[in-house]
Amino acid sequence: MAKFVHYFTFYFTLFCIGVFVYSIYAWIEKTWLIAPSIFISLIFSVGTFILSLIGFSYASNGWGLVRSWLTILLSFALSTTLFFMLLFSSFASWFGGHELIKTVEYPNNKFTIDFIRWDQGATGTFGIRGVLNGPLWFKKQIYNEARVEEVKIEWNGNNIIINGMEIK
Repeated sequence: MAKFVHYFTFYFTLFCIGVFVYSIYAWIEKTWLIAPSIFISLIFSVGTFILSLIGFSYASNGWGLVRSWLTILLSFALSTTLFFMLLFSSFASWFGGHELIKTVEYPNNKFTIDFIRWDQGATGTFGIRGVLNGPLWFKKQIYNEARVEEVKIEWNGNNIIINGMEIK
């Protein structure tokens, strides 16, 4: 059993790190975010850290010992990073920087778009962003405009026109 836990935690730690890196890429490039939320990722990484401590007893040779220490260090680093990200996002949301103003459904009722008003306060600007909600937790930012307080939506077939900007 310890051998299975030893190998599983190593590969699952690498998988969690890959999902974390992809979520950063999706946030930067504004592509579909298929990674789960920070909270779920934190639960997975903490579970992996605990299992890596259990699997440490299987380190039978030099490579096993290196793999065990690498798993412990990587899962701990990922867990602390996700914890601080969750803490920061929770702390930032207490200040009311984001406000849901409207939810619109596509004509075929498969997807919804949430329009969120954001405000950076005295250090920045304000605006509206549109987030397309797909199945499960999949999301994609499709609209972002600064210095706008209202959103006007029109449908043109399956295309949506938001404040005069057509999005396909």
